[in-house]
Parts: sequence; structure tokens; C-alpha cells
Amino acid sequence: QSREDLRVIVGRRNHDGDPMVPSRLLFATDAADLAQRALHFFRPVADEASVPSSPSTILAGSSIAGLLVPRPEALAEPITRMSVTSFRDYIACPYRYYLRHVLRLSTANDHADELDGAAFGSLAHEVLRRFGESPDRDSTDVEQIRQVLYDALSQCVAKDFGRDAMAVVHVQVEQLRLRLNAFAEKQAAWAAEGWRIEHTEVPTDQHQHAELSVDGEAMRLTGRIDRIDVNARTGERMVFDYKTSDSSKRPEDAHQQRGQWVDLQLPLYRHLVRSLGIEGKVGLGYITLSKDTSRIDFLRAEWSEADLEQADQLACEIVRAVRREHFWPPTDPPPDFSEEFAAI
Repeated sequence: QSREDLRVIVGRRNHDGDPMVPSRLLFATDAADLAQRALHFFRPVADEASVPSSPSTILAGSSIAGLLVPRPEALAEPITRMSVTSFRDYIACPYRYYLRHVLRLSTANDHADELDGAAFGSLAHEVLRRFGESPDRDSTDVEQIRQVLYDALSQCVAKDFGRDAMAVVHVQVEQLRLRLNAFAEKQAAWAAEGWRIEHTEVPTDQHQHAELSVDGEAMRLTGRIDRIDVNARTGERMVFDYKTSDSSKRPEDAHQQRGQWVDLQLPLYRHLVRSLGIEGKVGLGYITLSKDTSRIDFLRAEWSEADLEQADQLACEIVRAVRREHFWPPTDPPPDFSEEFAAI
């Protein structure tokens, strides 16, 4: 450095107004300077009243310190396809749906010291996909199923992380192994009842189009079905979605709150399976691989035909709103887990 004096500006509070802890790098010095810096950083602040406004505290459409939440612009082309998971985003907040699915905005960071929820889920899905395509997928032998899962996990970890993965990643891999261990027992029991894996990780865009007809016009539906099972004894079919979150919600609790639909993913799967040539009634459910291994299970959704018809009606209303480009105003307060667009 050519300068004799270096000044470091450090924020005292984060964007929510909460006190921040100084970086440990600022204390990497000798004992005398360390004591002075500690006294400086942790001394009482004279004026606590003036905490600047931040994007997370600005109401949609309002202007503070020159910041204006941008309104949606007219689309150059109409939306003709929607993923089955995007309906949940629209229900939660039309504006955030616009940001994520129309503008295709997303966040990026380089803090990948460990597997976040999405990466952990992707690893589990890939292991289960490999199991679902293996010759032993219909086995009723717990140990045989377990070995196939373990082998698939080892292959995925070697492919994605090699030998240089951080210790925390290895811990997470072992946590997944415990979940797979419990899943093997449930899978063996399920197969013993006559269930066979018919399809696994099926992207519908590789087959004929799945559509939702709204006012005589088709909206193409896209998505990836984790697994479809058929019972060799009864001919019944089940459409499953893998859930690897720490909690273990029933399908009804994940899709409805206080009697209102908040997610339409499983009901819309009924339309996706038709693109595979599957007609008639199908069961819907989750295969949960939760943190509590005692709750790992095959969970069937207990919806009536009237319930599913209500879900279809809501889906049609959302399609109409999307066609009208109704993306404003943002939901306030923000829906859960919407930090991705907090700065906007």
C-alpha cells in the first residue's frame, strides 16, 4: 500500500436494523491495536434514532430515498406455458411470480461451503432416480435396496464433489445416507404390497404436450414428475413427489391452508400424466425423506373429486390473470421464503 493511513468503513446495522458483528479480519492484529479496535467497535452509539430505510422495509410502489419498486412492463408476447410449480408462486405473490417466471430473475452467491436445501434435495433426487432406473427397483429385500441406494449415493458424491469436498458436505452426505437407510425399509414394504415403479423423473416436455384448457384456449403445462407407480395386482396408479425438507408435511397441509389452496402442484399432475398416455383416476402423494427418519413414509393425499375440481377452477383463474398480465401489486407483507427479491 502506498498510503500511510487506511480507513475502513463498517456498517453497524444490517438492512433490517439489527446490530452487526465486525469481521474477524479486523481483529487480526497485535494485542494493543486489538484492544483499541474492540473499544471502538463496541462503544455505545450516541444516536440510535436514525436507522436508514432499506429495500425490505419500503412498501411496494412507494418512493423513499429515490427508490421506486419497478412496475411490470407490458409483455412483448403472451405467456403460453406455465410450470405446475409456478402456480404456487402466483398464489403467493403475482409480482414475485412476474420477477421469477416472466423476467426469470434469480439470485447468485458464492457461499457454497455446504449444501443448501436445493442442492441437498437435488442430490437426493438423483440418487432416487438412479434407484428407480436400476434392475433392483422392484425388490422387496431391504438390504438389496439399501445397497443400491448406497452405491448410487457414492457415485453421485464422487461425480459432484470428488475428494476435495469440505467436511460439512461429508456430514450432510451421511445425513442423507441415514434417510436413505430408513427409506429402504419403507420401499421394501411398499413393493411387497404389489407396487412397481413405472416411471421416474419424467419431464413432460419429452412427450406430447400436457394442457389446461381455459376458455377454449390451451395453456401448456410443464413439469417433472418424480415417480409414477403402478400396482401389479390392482392396476391402480400413484403419482409421487419426493420431499426432502427437514419437516414432513402431509400433502393436504402443504397444498391447503385454512381451507384455501396455496399450491396446485399435485392436483395439476393429473393433467401431466395424460401426456404419458395414462388416463383415468390416479392417486397423488408424497414420498417424504425428512430429517426425522421415523416420519419417512409414502403419504397419499386424501382429496375428493370436488376438492380436485376446486383446484382446477383456481388454476383456470390464475391462467386468466396471467393472460391479462395481472402482476401488480406485490403481496404485502411478503410471503414466507421471499428473501430472494427483498432488494427489489
